Amino acid sequence: MKKAFKHYLKSKGYASKTIETRMVMIGHYLDWLDFENLEAEAITYNDLLLYMKHSQQLGRSQKTIQHYIGVVKLFYAHLIKAGK
Repeated sequence: MKKAFKHYLKSKGYASKTIETRMVMIGHYLDWLDFENLEAEAITYNDLLLYMKHSQQLGRSQKTIQHYIGVVKLFYAHLIKAGK
């Protein structure tokens, strides 16, 4: 799943460093999904709110959380494009 997302980011023209940063961010999200026993394709709005709360508890700033959510949005755009 991560490999396909990386390919999607490359196809969108992101720079290598940007892709690397976004891959770390989506890795944190996917790890959280695994920890919560959630499937990426079946997540709800409330689940996203829980992810944001989890990020706050880790001490991430509001601006950083916004960046993470932006990457999650890109991830779901990729899943939609892939038909998932």
